[in-house]
Amino acid sequence: MYVLPMISAGQVLIAGIVSIVCFCMIIYRMFKADQIALPLICIVLAFFGFGGGIIAFVVGWIDVKKYDAMKVMVTWTIALVIFVGLLLSVPLWLPRPAPSYP
Repeated sequence: MYVLPMISAGQVLIAGIVSIVCFCMIIYRMFKADQIALPLICIVLAFFGFGGGIIAFVVGWIDVKKYDAMKVMVTWTIALVIFVGLLLSVPLWLPRPAPSYP
């Protein structure tokens, strides 16, 4: 039994949930700032997997003062760094087959 993959899978899950919550908070703040089209486009594109989250992330950083969302954006950035870092480290902690010699 490998403990490290289970711990990392839990961390990936937590980072993913934090990212989804931050996405929802930024969409809410976009609506609160009297924007209608941009958050709707982000929701539709995110639902179909075409980059709505990336658009919301970039626009969130561009208009961070307008949305008063510095803490949300920093949290989202940290969660994304952890998420991507753990996903890229998957090959490092997978079991390797033993070498066979002739």
